[in-house]
Amino acid sequence: MVFMPLLWLYVICFEKGEGLNNIFKSVKETWKPMLPGIITMVIASGMVLLKSKPDMAHTVDRYTYILTQPHVILNFFMLFFNPENLNPNAWRDFVTTIHDYHFVVGSLFVVALLISIYILSLSKTWRPVSYGLAWFIICLLPTHSILPLFIAQNDYHMFPCVIGLSIVVASIAYIIMKSIAAQNRFVKYSVIAGCLLFMVSLAYGSRQRVKVWGSDRAMWEDVLKKDPTNGRVLMNVG
Repeated sequence: MVFMPLLWLYVICFEKGEGLNNIFKSVKETWKPMLPGIITMVIASGMVLLKSKPDMAHTVDRYTYILTQPHVILNFFMLFFNPENLNPNAWRDFVTTIHDYHFVVGSLFVVALLISIYILSLSKTWRPVSYGLAWFIICLLPTHSILPLFIAQNDYHMFPCVIGLSIVVASIAYIIMKSIAAQNRFVKYSVIAGCLLFMVSLAYGSRQRVKVWGSDRAMWEDVLKKDPTNGRVLMNVG
């Protein structure tokens, strides 16, 4: 479902070379080639909605689920840069009121993210960063918007969206190298060293996660350390 919006946005931002300030004009000019994909996306979305059952969310209503998701999106964003608490069966309390600080902080983050996507899209230089941020938010829409699920935050849902954040990090590193490195070679090599260090840290973290996923018992015991009161986890470990 998310492939079509991502492709369409790519065509608008890079093939058409337009920012989001001309989004309606760009959509009008590009909708015909995209029509088969749009139809497929609508059919797929309709099938998901038709097959979704009320008991998928158990006692969680749509309003409560929506209130919870802004902070979940913020958590996913932070987990990309500091993935120290990944949990395949994360458990968190739902937000039930707009006065909850989780909702307030999460909403401010989402608003800032959307504003950043729009502003950065206006510059050709920063457009890849805008596209990466848009990728992040678009990939979360099917599971973290209006269709309620029993668990508010499933960390494995973030895997497709971190591709967008990878685009953001790579684009920013390239922009820094291109704009500053020409004046100072030390900055160029510092950026390269920083990127290599970042990749090494990700590789190390991946190896540690592979150990956790090495067996069912190792995985559930890791989850139990992070969430010792989760009934499902206790049952699986037992």
